[in-house]
This record gives sequence, C-alpha cells and structure tokens, in this order.
Amino acid sequence: MISLPTFSVAGIQLRNIALPIRVEGDQATIRKGTGLVYDGKIAVEADVSMPDQKWSATTKITGLDIGQTAQPFMKEGAVVGSADVNIRLKGDYGALMMVFANGDFRAGEGYIHRFGILDKIAEDGRISFKEIRGSFFWDGKDLWLNPGTQATAKERDPLYRYFAINGPLGLMGKGLALNCKGRFDIHALDILLGALKSAFQLMTGSLSGGGQILRQAVGKLVGYTERDFQDVTFQLKGSWQELQLLNLKIDKSLENYLPINQLNEKDTQIKENQKKIQFNITVPTGPGGDDETDTQDQFKKQLIDNIFNQMHF
Repeated sequence: MISLPTFSVAGIQLRNIALPIRVEGDQATIRKGTGLVYDGKIAVEADVSMPDQKWSATTKITGLDIGQTAQPFMKEGAVVGSADVNIRLKGDYGALMMVFANGDFRAGEGYIHRFGILDKIAEDGRISFKEIRGSFFWDGKDLWLNPGTQATAKERDPLYRYFAINGPLGLMGKGLALNCKGRFDIHALDILLGALKSAFQLMTGSLSGGGQILRQAVGKLVGYTERDFQDVTFQLKGSWQELQLLNLKIDKSLENYLPINQLNEKDTQIKENQKKIQFNITVPTGPGGDDETDTQDQFKKQLIDNIFNQMHF
C-alpha cells in the first residue's frame, strides 16, 4: 500500500492518496486506489510491466469542484459547479516526463459570478451554464482541449447560447492558442469586451457600443430590451498572464459592430446620423423562437433607434 497525505502534480494538489499495490512476477497492479482532488473523489486502476518499464492507468474523478480547479487561471470572479472526469494515462516510469493522457469530462448546471462587469449584463450578476462537456489530451508538454468541447447556457441567459473552444491551454507558460466560437448577444459582448481591456490585449478593439447603456435605459422605460444573438469567433493566444484576443469576427455585417477599416486608420470619418424618422413595421412569420420579436417590439425598437439617430455620442 502506498499512502500519501498530500501530493502535487503540475501544481494540482492531491490529498489522501491510497494505492493498494499487488505484485505477481514481473507485473504489478493497483486496484481500487482512492484519493481526493479539489473535493472530487478519485478512483484509480493501474497496471505496471516491470521488464519494459511501461505503465497504464485509468482514473475517474467524481464531484470535482470547478471553482477550485479554475481559480489559478482567473484574476477575478469565481465559478460554481462540479464535474466528473475520466482520464486514461500511459507512460514510461524510467523517464518521468514521458506521460501521455487523454480523457473526457462533463459538468452539470453552474454559473460564473463575483465578476464586477457581470452586474451590467445580468440582473443577478451571473452567467450560467446548463452543461459543459468535452474531451482533452496531454501530449507530454501541454494540455489540449479537443474540438467539440463546449458550454451550453441555461435558458434565457443574457450573454450567450453556447460557447465552443479547442486548442492548447499553455499550462507550461507560453503556448496558449485557443479557437473560440459561440452565439453571443452582441450588446452584452460589447460591454464585456470593453471591461476586459485591462485583462486582454485586444488586438482588434472591442465592438462599437457608443451610447449603448443610455439606449438600454430608454428601452427599459418603454418596455423593450434589445437582444441580438449572433455567431462570433475569436482566438485567445499568449499566456494566462498576458492574454491576447485576436481575429474577432461576427457572422453578419460588421458595419454597426466592428468597423475593421476604422480600427486600422488613425483618421476616421464617421458618417452623419440620418435625420429622417421612418417606421417599417413587418409581421414576423414562421414558427417563432427565443430571438424573434413581435410587431409591438419592432415599433419600440425603431422608436428608440430614431430617437438616438438624432444624437451624437
């Protein structure tokens, strides 16, 4: 039996490790090994071949606290939720660094909070997730998230509908290179990116949101809150200490959100706002859905737009 009160692997603290070892000839096995990591319960099975110094193991973690796991990567805020993780490992115990792993994970409902800017996006100061599911592998140098790894929002979340991510996490320092895609509310994303300028090096600038807070305030007075969910892609690169957000793109015309031609020019000519007030009411057709508005909402939206078309920010 190998017993370790505490043990650290790549900065991760393991506790109460108990590994019952049985040796038969030139083979060793571990069955029903146990331990704790970030409040999650560990179950370990392993096989060791002593002649060729090879080993393999499977590890299951249930109830892993996501908040404790994510805290080293967060300068602000906290995550509430738990996850179950399956890990398959193999290596050469004659060369300690020769360890390879892959696995999958799933988290149930949870949320992000204690992040100041979220108070401007969500009434309860929370961004939710209904489920986070994905897979990963360790190549001996870095941990990679595989394509298909994504978070799904709870119904009516004000920021997003889904968020997918893949690429290396840069755990050994430089080398973070994550491809990100999601369906976000453009106006909420505008506020979020503007606030993150101190954390991110925004190489493309934030979305254009002049007067948005005042516009939303007027909207609430007439009973209309604008929502505009669009597919957004971007990249996170650098390191967790010096994040860079690159290649921000939206699937619709960028004219009203991200004027790239303006971002790359020092002298920008802003088009004059139209003075003419005009209402174009259309009746929605089709099955309807979460993002559609009725005729009354269209009228309210155009009323607000026409008011703000007379103003400069």
